[in-house]
Amino acid sequence: MIFADSGCRGKDRVSKLRARGVLAGMCHRRVPGQAELTPLQKRFNRLVAGIRAFVEHPFAAIKQMLPRKTRYRTMRRNALDFGMCAMIQNWRRAMPWLSAA
Repeated sequence: MIFADSGCRGKDRVSKLRARGVLAGMCHRRVPGQAELTPLQKRFNRLVAGIRAFVEHPFAAIKQMLPRKTRYRTMRRNALDFGMCAMIQNWRRAMPWLSAA
């Protein structure tokens, strides 16, 4: 199963995934001439959004920690900076489980 936002959805992409036996968990979007999504599409989008939020929230937290522009000149140092932010975020998410143990 693949989860993605509505920008990744397309008829050709969904049909290719189905041909490979993969469920496309991509959010539906309105097509030209469609006033609003059908109730089934809305329900599907809400289900997919709940699953995607579990993955997207850590990225949002990392994005808030990092500066808008790169801090260092080399890719190696910038990669280390990003890795440290990711590690801090993992520790922050693990704190409730660690304190319970």
